[in-house]
Amino acid sequence: MSASAFRMPRLPRQLLIKMACAHHNQREQAKAARLDDLYAEVQTVHPGAHPSVLERVCLNYLHAQAARHCPELESLRGQPAHFDAYARLQQRWLEQVEAQYPWLSEACARQRLL
Repeated sequence: MSASAFRMPRLPRQLLIKMACAHHNQREQAKAARLDDLYAEVQTVHPGAHPSVLERVCLNYLHAQAARHCPELESLRGQPAHFDAYARLQQRWLEQVEAQYPWLSEACARQRLL
């Protein structure tokens, strides 16, 4: 699969941040509901959060979008037998993110370390 195979939205920075925060908050609320814990505190993120938090949330949102359109990416995730294939695919995806959203390059570099 080529890097161009990843479908990635082309969004202005502030719109991407807004959509990523909404996506994160929705996932956190759903997680708290699944846990059915009355004392669970939902960790919401807003567009005024620390830049490194926003970068991580944006990267997670873009990854979720890529996974929706690239089932291969998700099918390889967490599969020890396919670690190398997943790592190569993930690397190409991160390169595409950096090319399209240069302001996320530090978050991409942190992701490569994981």
